[in-house]
Amino acid sequence: MRFASTRLIAADIKAMVSFYEMVTGLQAEWLAPVFAEIVTPTATPAIGSIETVALWQEGRAEAGATRTAFIEFQVEDIDADYERLRDKVPLVHELKVMPWGNATFQFRDPEGTAVSLYMPASEEAKKRFERDRKAGELSASAIWEQSSYFAARLSVVGLRDRFKRAAIALSPVVRA
Repeated sequence: MRFASTRLIAADIKAMVSFYEMVTGLQAEWLAPVFAEIVTPTATPAIGSIETVALWQEGRAEAGATRTAFIEFQVEDIDADYERLRDKVPLVHELKVMPWGNATFQFRDPEGTAVSLYMPASEEAKKRFERDRKAGELSASAIWEQSSYFAARLSVVGLRDRFKRAAIALSPVVRA
């Protein structure tokens, strides 16, 4: 098993896809008029229109209602990305270094989901990310903690701990 994607449900799919293309600098792959993906080396932000919800269960998801997750992209040059995006996105917080050593800034996508760009800034954080890069593999636990490019972080009480336990149990079989 590998963590593959996070799907965002959008009331305005064209605006959402354009936004994530601008943020990532990558071109979306439109698999249907109501569904697009932006493929990165480690995971895929998938964007579906509100009409796709009924394919699972009517009312199962709601566009713009996400307040329990945020999307993170690891970048090579946080200062350059901050300068590139700060006047184009609604900032939640300015560029700052978090207690765990990552330099980050956060903003919201057109539907209100929090998005963070970050890079390791402290020596400890740089060592942690370098160790994972040199290992040549990303365990499910490392994907959860510090995906090279993309990590969806769930903050729903209980879900995070259950996912971490499952990720640690699966880590010997997960490869990049």
